[in-house]
Amino acid sequence: MSLTSYVEWVLGATRADNVPFIATELDAASGALFARNPWNIEFGQRVAFVDLCGKQTAWTGDRKEFIGRNGNFQKPAVLMQGGILSNRVGAGFDPCGVLQTVVEIPADTEVEIVFLMGQADDADAAREPVQRYRASDINAVFDASQRNWHN
Repeated sequence: MSLTSYVEWVLGATRADNVPFIATELDAASGALFARNPWNIEFGQRVAFVDLCGKQTAWTGDRKEFIGRNGNFQKPAVLMQGGILSNRVGAGFDPCGVLQTVVEIPADTEVEIVFLMGQADDADAAREPVQRYRASDINAVFDASQRNWHN
């Protein structure tokens, strides 16, 4: 079975105003998908990121590739056609963050895939939570988060 996550980057006040300036990359050090908007005056150095805890096997930063010319969110073209993501990232696309992984679930078992999304001051700072959460007991992290919200 394949699992696909999808995000649309805004990285500014409105998506329409920022789309031409957003660039994506697969971070060589962490394998997470990074997005930046260097034209944003206040937050141009910041890095947004998505990760499937390192289990991503394919990705794209191009919304048109994923959704398709006449596609929609209920039936993304690449999934409906059984296509494989191109692993293309960069500038000049209608930006998004799509990560895909293949999961095998043996009978009478379960598999957990964790989707992580965040932002940080720069690329080095973005790598830190990616690496930390990959190595964490995610249930303990979730329980701590719930306690903090209740407090």
